[in-house]
This record gives sequence, structure tokens and C-alpha cells, in this order.
Amino acid sequence: MKKRIANAEFEFPDREWEMVSDNAKDLIKGLLVVDPEKRMNIEEVMQHPWLISDAPDIPLFSPHFIKSKDALATALAAGNRRLRTVELAPVETAYNPILIRAKQRQKSTTFTPAESIYQGDAANLEAPVDMSLQINILRTALCHLLNLLHMKSEDRIRSSDWEAWENLVRVTPALSHYARYDSKHITNQIALSLQKTIVAMKE
Repeated sequence: MKKRIANAEFEFPDREWEMVSDNAKDLIKGLLVVDPEKRMNIEEVMQHPWLISDAPDIPLFSPHFIKSKDALATALAAGNRRLRTVELAPVETAYNPILIRAKQRQKSTTFTPAESIYQGDAANLEAPVDMSLQINILRTALCHLLNLLHMKSEDRIRSSDWEAWENLVRVTPALSHYARYDSKHITNQIALSLQKTIVAMKE
């Protein structure tokens, strides 16, 4: 994309530009020339057929809005009303890996919710488990795993993400089969496998 912009490589797709005149397109082409020696100068622009005969006589109100504080405030209020019509998911229920990572850095690496589910006798292990909590635990594990993938293999074992990952693998049955992987053998395939597990649980 950067190369195309630097070389002024562009086109006018019919769907978006079908109502734009050929003279207007010609003016745009003349202004978007990389070589300044070949680019249209101000005199050529002012003498261009589009400005002389084709340009629509539509007044622009930008100067009015800039000069008038009341008009500017009205325009901003109208924009804010449009923004308020957009409904966003509550932060508490949204899945945001960045927020999860930030919270994990603030907390201890001891994951009490997971441990409280899986500690105890066999009867407790067989008790119904909140699936949404299960999914959140696996998502947290995936976040730590992704952090580890961005580290050098020799640095992983000393990181808080590795300690947190080990804790989750130790106390979460759904992650127990990952215990055979040491810090140097964490791969993208493991992350993809865990992601597929999460997707299957949601379905």
C-alpha cells in the first residue's frame, strides 16, 4: 500500500466514481503526480476545464462553522447524537485479550477460581461446572500462551506468563494434556489447538 501511494498508483472504481465527470478525474490525476515538474501548478489548475465550466456552484460552509462558535457547537452535538446510536457491548462481558493481560499483570499468578473448582474430592470434580467460567479460564491461558510466543524461548521460563500458564495447566483438567510441553516447545500449533478447544466449548 505504501509503495502504491508513493508511486501514485490509483484508479477510479466505477461503483464509487460513476457519477464523477471525466474532467474532474483528469484534474485529480494532474494533481496526484509524483514528479513535481510534471504535476499541475496553480495556474494550470485555475485554467482547468472542470473549474471553468464543470464545477458545481455549491457554497461551502466550512468558514461559517470555523468562525461561529455556536454553529461549531451545533455540528459537534449532531455528531455526538449519531455516535450515541452505536451500541457497544459492556466491558464486563466483552472478550478483550488486552484487558485480560492487563488484569493478569495486576493480580497474583495464583488462579483461585480455577483451583477452587478442581480441588477437593471426586464428588466435587463431578459437580456441574459453569461453562462460561471454564471458557474464561481457557481464554486467560491462551493470552499467556500468546505472550510466551512473543518471547525468546530462553526467556519464557523466567516470565510470569510461564508461571501463570503452568498453574493453569496444573489445576485445569481441560489443559492437563499441555503439561508435556516445556517452555522451549511452545508453538503456534499449541495456541491454535487451544483456540479450537475454546470455540468448540462455545458451540
